[in-house]
Amino acid sequence: LNDLALADDRIDDEEIKLIDRAADSWGLNKLNSNIVFDKSQNEIIKSCSTDRLLVIAPPGCGKTAVACARVAELIKEGTQSHNIYLLSFTRTAVKELKDRIYDYFDHENDLLGLKISTIDSQTWNLRYGYTEEDVKNLFGSYEKNISEVLNEIENKNKLLIDHFSNLEHLIIDEAQDLVGVRSDFIM
Repeated sequence: LNDLALADDRIDDEEIKLIDRAADSWGLNKLNSNIVFDKSQNEIIKSCSTDRLLVIAPPGCGKTAVACARVAELIKEGTQSHNIYLLSFTRTAVKELKDRIYDYFDHENDLLGLKISTIDSQTWNLRYGYTEEDVKNLFGSYEKNISEVLNEIENKNKLLIDHFSNLEHLIIDEAQDLVGVRSDFIM
């Protein structure tokens, strides 16, 4: 019903009422007025904050929506937003993730410090964000950049270890598409 309602890229009040009635009738949980989650999706969203989750589902099953709802739930349950990383592939995907998560909150201040970025930009920030000397090496491929950050992690670079020390949640959108050095970095 949700997908059908959003087919024209907008959702009318009557469509919201129909979705609300169906959700109530079928015992489904909703986190916001645009998405109705089924039982298995709600189990992921509401999982204990210490659970390690791997979500495997075919395209179009709502994995990204569930990831966004999971982030919102974690924050509402007390996880500090600055202790969450959400990584994806493209700037377009990052914007969609931000928009979806921000829809769960009344104030952007609730999300201060939440890290949502592409894998490439995150490794760029990690590699060049520490010293002026590093900035002198600004040119090179994304793969080289990721490899350099991986080397620093493997060599137990104290700045990187400190950077990740408070990380509580790492959420990777579209992880099934990771290959090569990006996959190594995430692992």
